[in-house]
Amino acid sequence: MPFIWHALQPRAAPLLRPRCSSSNFRASLCLCASSDPLTPPISCAAARRCSTSAAAFRHRNSRSGGTHDAALGAVDAAALRAARDGFLKARLSEAQAELNKLDQLKTHCDEAAQQHADRRMRQLFLLLIFQSVVLFDWTYIHFDWNLVEPITYLIGYSATWIAIIWYGALQRELSYDALRRVFLEKQCRALYAQHEFDVERYAKVKMEVAKLEKVLRSLEPL
Repeated sequence: MPFIWHALQPRAAPLLRPRCSSSNFRASLCLCASSDPLTPPISCAAARRCSTSAAAFRHRNSRSGGTHDAALGAVDAAALRAARDGFLKARLSEAQAELNKLDQLKTHCDEAAQQHADRRMRQLFLLLIFQSVVLFDWTYIHFDWNLVEPITYLIGYSATWIAIIWYGALQRELSYDALRRVFLEKQCRALYAQHEFDVERYAKVKMEVAKLEKVLRSLEPL
């Protein structure tokens, strides 16, 4: 019976011969081969040969990989230097030349618009002075307050309605600065259209110049 019972016991599946990659695993293989009678014998010499082959394979991979990475790094650095000294600098020169022309045109238009806005504000100031002189003359020289009072009331009431309409149309309060800004923006748009100045193109070229300068600064150490 003990013999039958021992025969019926499940036997361990034979271990496949693994690929050895370290001395620790080689030692464990030798230990299993000497201690477990059900495991097919794996000699320490075979484990040693497997470990040696794996180590040599890793060494060759590390050496070839390092050489390959160094070669790739040298090629990349050379390509970056060529791109920096060739295409990038040439493109930056072209973009800067175009940006300088657009800057000169924009400066000319902006200065003309500033002068136009200042001229309009001076005209408005002269109009207010003329209004004050006329009201003074009508009140104290030619007529009396009974005639001038409703006129001044209508002028003040009209200014209130103008301010309300202004805020509803432009979403900003009526003031001399706001009025001057409206004159300036309107004249700028007119001058840009007259001189064919493209605002979107100007912003695009300006952004491109900034990006190219940043890239070239980053490539200076190469």
